[in-house]
Amino acid sequence: MTYARVPSAVLGKVETRELKLNHLGLYAVLSRHADNETGECWPSRRTLAKECGYRNADDVDRHLQALESAGVITMRKRWCSADDPSDRSFVQSDRHVVPTSTLYKLTDLPATPTRKTPATPTPKTPATVAGKHPPKLYPPELDPLELAAAPEPESPKAAPDDKPMKLGAARLYEEVGGSPEVAAGAMPEWFSNAGLNADDWQQAVTKRLAVGDLRRAIPRARRPAALLRKIIADEPARAEPERRTYESGW
Repeated sequence: MTYARVPSAVLGKVETRELKLNHLGLYAVLSRHADNETGECWPSRRTLAKECGYRNADDVDRHLQALESAGVITMRKRWCSADDPSDRSFVQSDRHVVPTSTLYKLTDLPATPTRKTPATPTPKTPATVAGKHPPKLYPPELDPLELAAAPEPESPKAAPDDKPMKLGAARLYEEVGGSPEVAAGAMPEWFSNAGLNADDWQQAVTKRLAVGDLRRAIPRARRPAALLRKIIADEPARAEPERRTYESGW
């Protein structure tokens, strides 16, 4: 529990034995609920008992009486009508007989305004009134016409890369034949226009070889190069399918 908002006047009453440490704990809880400007709060007895760690609200009543007798808080009870609960009053009468809540005010708590002092309002110009941004101001030594005529500084160009990145089919060519030139002879004709993108390569393979087993093997292949070797090896057999001859007696 924090005692940061307990003022020195309340701490002095502990030294004079007018209050105890348990009373300071309840005062700290009240200061947490209190308004920063007025020091008033409306917590219920059950809320105070829960935050202070008390089992019942009777301990809260005793400590509240001790704080009130020490002069550090004031309590004002409110009463409401039995017929209309919204009709409330601080004075008990024949009409207001049901107790509702209690107003606690911390007398020694220093006021700390929550709202900052309003800043000086910005004078409204025709540009700001119309909803437009004010004109951009240039330094006196620079002219807008000169700024428009001045050439823009060139952005630094990146140094050429000696080893360009190899993507897609170019990388597969190199894994199969050692270089794109050597592997070009081993590529089938239908694969010559597949491009340098791995997605195009996979689409070309799927479109050319629309076989169920191979279609399932494409996503399962660990290395595309190994699958490409298998496709190239099976290409002649697929290009010239076996033709069966039947006897005339059948």
